[in-house]
Amino acid sequence: MKDSFDGRFFRSLLENAREVVFVLNGEGRIKYVSPDVEVFLGYKPEEMVGRLVTDFISPEELFRAYRDYRAARSSEDYVPNIFTVVARDGTRQVWEGWGKNLLKDEAVEGFVMYVRPVALNDLEKKIALVRQLNEKTQLQESLRESEEKFRGLVENAVFGVYLLQDGRFVYVNPRFAEMTGYSEEELISCVRPEDVIHPEDLPRARQGLRERLKGLVPKSHYAFRIVTKGGETRQMEVYSSRMKYRGKPAAIVALLDVTEKQHLEERLRRVEKMEAMITLAGGVAHDLNNILGALYGFAELLMLKMGPDHEFKSYVEKIMESSRRGAAIVDDLLTMTRRGVKVEEPVNINTVVIDYLKTLEYERMSLYHPQARVNVQISEEIPIIMGSYAHILKSIMNLVSNAVEAMPKGGTVTVRTYCEKKDHLPAREYVVVEVTDEGEGICEEDLKRIFEPFYTKKVMGRSGTGLGLAVVWTTVSDHGGFIEVESKVGEGTCFRLYFPVAETREGISEREEERVDKGNGESILVVDDVPAHLDLAKQILGEAGYTVETAESGEEALGKVRQKKYDLLLLDMLMEPNMDGLETFLEILKIHPNQKIVLMSGFIETERVKEALRQGASSFLKKPYTRRQLIDAISRAISQKEPL
Repeated sequence: MKDSFDGRFFRSLLENAREVVFVLNGEGRIKYVSPDVEVFLGYKPEEMVGRLVTDFISPEELFRAYRDYRAARSSEDYVPNIFTVVARDGTRQVWEGWGKNLLKDEAVEGFVMYVRPVALNDLEKKIALVRQLNEKTQLQESLRESEEKFRGLVENAVFGVYLLQDGRFVYVNPRFAEMTGYSEEELISCVRPEDVIHPEDLPRARQGLRERLKGLVPKSHYAFRIVTKGGETRQMEVYSSRMKYRGKPAAIVALLDVTEKQHLEERLRRVEKMEAMITLAGGVAHDLNNILGALYGFAELLMLKMGPDHEFKSYVEKIMESSRRGAAIVDDLLTMTRRGVKVEEPVNINTVVIDYLKTLEYERMSLYHPQARVNVQISEEIPIIMGSYAHILKSIMNLVSNAVEAMPKGGTVTVRTYCEKKDHLPAREYVVVEVTDEGEGICEEDLKRIFEPFYTKKVMGRSGTGLGLAVVWTTVSDHGGFIEVESKVGEGTCFRLYFPVAETREGISEREEERVDKGNGESILVVDDVPAHLDLAKQILGEAGYTVETAESGEEALGKVRQKKYDLLLLDMLMEPNMDGLETFLEILKIHPNQKIVLMSGFIETERVKEALRQGASSFLKKPYTRRQLIDAISRAISQKEPL
C-alpha cells in the first residue's frame, strides 16, 4: 500500500525546515515565504508577500542580485548564491541559499529559494565556493546570451548567409532562402551550390572555395550571380572566410544582393553620358546654329532674287531644306537636354504628316528601303494643338524611320491621325498620331527601355544614335501628352502619340504663309557677335523697309544707345567674351526703361531668357530663323504699345 500525503503534510515540512523557503513569481515578487523568516529578519510573512525580494537585499548588491536572478532563471539546475539581507531593525545578515526555477511547474509556478544565515566561521569558505559556482553559471549564461545574440543577428540579417561543407549547404539563414526562392529545408536537403550559382560564374566560385578551404586565402571579397528558383538572375556581392565546423573545414559565406545597386549605377552611367552630351550640345549648338542660320538666310535671300523658272532655283531649295534639317538635328540635342526654348504655336497634325512626306529624309528613306510602303490615313476634321511644329515633325520622322527599318523584308507602315476623347484625363480630348508597322516587334525586356537615351538595337553611327525614341518621348511629354506602345514579337509594333487639343481652334487650320508686314523706316539696332548674322539681319530688315544699324558687342551697343533712342533692338543672348545678352539688356534698361527688345539665340540657358522676358523683353526668336519669322517678330514688337 502506497503512502499518501496531502498538502498539509508538505506545508508542515516547509514551515519546520531549518531553511527559510521563498517562492518568487517571474518578476521576482514574493508569492510565499515560510514563517521562520520572522525569527531572522523581524518581518511577518504576510508583510513580505507581494513585495520584490530585492527590497530586502543590501543596496550595494542589487545589481548583482538582478544579474544572478536572471542567470538562475535560465538554468535547469540548482544555483547557489550568497548575499546580504537587511532586517527590520536595519541590521545586516549574510545569507546563503540555493535556487531552482520551477516557473513552468504547474504545481508551483515560481522560482524557489532555500536560504539560511551563514555561520561566521564558515563564511569565507562558503563565499569562495559560491563565487566559483556563480562564475561557472555566469559563464554559461554569457555563452548562451552570446549564442542567442549571434543567432538573432544572422537569422534576421539583411544579407544572406550560408555554411558550405563537403559541397553541400549545411546551414542557410532565412534571407538567403528568400534570395534564392528555395525554402531552407530545400537548400539543405536537396539543392546544391551549382543549382544556385550562375553557370558562367560557377568556375570562379569553385576556384575561390578551394583556395579558402586549403587556407591559401583566409578571407575574400568577390561577386557572382545567382539564379533563383523562378529563373531570375540576381547580382551578389560575396564575402567569405574559412572556419572549422564539427572538426572539418568549412566556408562561411555572406551575400548582399546588389542587383538594384547595379541598376542604379547603370542609370548613373547613363546620366553621366547624358551630361557629356549636354556639354557637347552646349559646345557646338551655338556655333552650328550660327553657321546654319547664315546659310539658310542668305539662301532665302538668293531665292527671292531668282525668277520662278531660274535654273538654279532647285539647288537653292535643297540648300534651304538641308539647313533646316541640320538645325533640327541640333534641336534633337537641345530637346534631350531640355535646354531648347519651348515653342507654342498653332499646329495642324495633318499638315505635319503631309509635310513629312515632302522632306529629303522621306525621299532618302524611300530610296534606301524600296520594299517598304507608307500608307497615310488622315482624319479630315482634326483639331488644332498648341506646340512645336519642328519637334512633332521630328517625332513622326523618327517613328516612321524606325518602323521601316524594323521590316527588312518589306511591309507596310501605316500613319493615322484622328481625335480621341479621354474623359478621365485632364485634357479630355487628344489628337492622336498612330504609327503601325508589320515588322519584327519588340521583346518585353527591350520594351521597358526603348525610351532611354542612347538605348538602341541599331548599328551605332550607321542608322541609330539611341536618341530617336528619347526625342519622341521628351517631345510628347513637353506637349502635355503621353504615349501608348503595343508590340508582339514577329507581328509588329504600334506607337500612339497623344497631344492635347488646344482650348481654342480658331485662327489657323493649316500651316500657311503669313502676311509679311513692311516697315516704315523704324530704326532698329541689331546686336550680334557674328558678322554674317549682322549682315543677314541688316539685308532682310533693310529690304523690308526698316532703318538698320549694327553692333558687334554689348559694349558697342551701349555706346550707340546712349547717343540715340532706337525703335527696337534685336539682341543676341550669347556673346563672347564680354557682356552677354542679359547683361546688355539690363544695362540698356537703365538708359531707356521702356526700350523694345527682341531676344535671339541658337542655344541659351532658359533661365536667362525667362529673366529677360520678366524684365520686359518683347519676345524671343530662335536661331536659325527664316525671313518671315524675323520680320514677323520685329513687326509684332514694334506694334506693341509702350507702357505709360
